[in-house]
Amino acid sequence: MFLRGIGLTKQALAASHYATTMEYEPYMLCTQASPGDHIAVWSDSKGYWHHGIFAGTSEHGHAHVLDIMPDGLARRPLGLFIKGADAGAVLVYKDALPLDCSLKLAQYLVEQGSVVEYNLVEENCDKFAATCRLGRPCESEQIQKIAERLAAIAKVLQ
Repeated sequence: MFLRGIGLTKQALAASHYATTMEYEPYMLCTQASPGDHIAVWSDSKGYWHHGIFAGTSEHGHAHVLDIMPDGLARRPLGLFIKGADAGAVLVYKDALPLDCSLKLAQYLVEQGSVVEYNLVEENCDKFAATCRLGRPCESEQIQKIAERLAAIAKVLQ
């Protein structure tokens, strides 16, 4: 996979701005994450992490995630979020908002969905989830890592 070839693997999270990355089987996220947590799922076949904010589990046992995809910001069933995933993680930050504030921010952004239009580089799932957890605009760490590795490759090829 191209992205793996430039070093963008699940191990890359370990060297990121997250204080801790706790990995679980994807189906375990509904029992390990708390509402407002930044969760992510890794797909070996796609070679990238998909990120969201865990919205919690309803009284009927249905877990949901707030995330952004090409069709926009939405509240999606956790089952759809983890479909095809090979690993799951809860990302813990050093200086994050309280979980309830992160969840409220994510819910507000989803309700105001027309404010954010998905773009792989500028407005993606990683940036959405990090912004909700930190309460300030953030950059996508996956995109930054890809850019750094492409720049290193270009330097070698010169």
